[in-house]
Amino acid sequence: MPHNLAGAWPDEDPRVTGRWVGLVAAIVMSVVGGASILCVGGLLGAMVLIIRHGMAGAADIANLSGDAMAVTFFGGFGTFALLGLGIVVALGWRISHGFALRGSPIVPLILAVLGGLFVGVFPGWIADQIMQQFPELANSGTLELIPRLMMDGSLFERGMTLATIVIGAPLLEELCFRGLLWGAIERIAPGQAGQALAFVFTSLAFVIAHADPVQSPALLPTAFFLGWLRWSSGSIYPSILAHFVNNSLAAGLTILALTYQWDSSSSTPAWLGGLGLGLTVLVAVGVWAGRRKPAATPETIVLARG
Repeated sequence: MPHNLAGAWPDEDPRVTGRWVGLVAAIVMSVVGGASILCVGGLLGAMVLIIRHGMAGAADIANLSGDAMAVTFFGGFGTFALLGLGIVVALGWRISHGFALRGSPIVPLILAVLGGLFVGVFPGWIADQIMQQFPELANSGTLELIPRLMMDGSLFERGMTLATIVIGAPLLEELCFRGLLWGAIERIAPGQAGQALAFVFTSLAFVIAHADPVQSPALLPTAFFLGWLRWSSGSIYPSILAHFVNNSLAAGLTILALTYQWDSSSSTPAWLGGLGLGLTVLVAVGVWAGRRKPAATPETIVLARG
């Protein structure tokens, strides 16, 4: 089996070789991903609303329900993941490399849990600042929609909302962005240059995909942290774990706040946002110290598990 092919892992025998394959695959996956999320997911969600409310009611965002959101998300990102899997198989890439389904050193896994507990604090402060500067955005985006879906509707609809936030987002978003897209982009340039390129591109793609004027810019620090976990460990598992902890904590706090009618008018204080940022940076340093050595790239493969 060839061990010197540019852009290939040593344990692969790709059908087409060369670094340009990674570039083409990344472009195709980006187009496929965008089409899946917008077209497939949007169509499935619209069908649920049309069945329930008719053509006119489907256009009203107030009619969006937890099950319609879940169908939109799982349909869009699920199609993205399946089509991406087809590309990986067609190119002869190993699925474990295409999705970064590789064992991780233990340190990034432990710190992923810890980081997931407070990585959302600084982004929360950023979101508050954006809404203070642009109050017209305060009631127009996801940050206002999700709490309503978590508390309104039937038990099934609320359960589907939670399943999307706590299970769907950590699993499918990570597999699609820091799995598929990262796995294609890292093949473009040798060694750590490819990792850096994948880190930047997938972080920006993750933010843009949320398509929210408040949430998207606020999510950039979280995207960088999740990407840092992926880069340091060479595995998707720490990113999924941190994403799961972050979303679960946010969902739990939102339910408690709405249930007990906590005052939500006060914004995150600057000192708390700074503390969250400092702790996140501290964890990121610890993750790098406990990273896989040498780094897992298409030019090297580490068989030993940390």
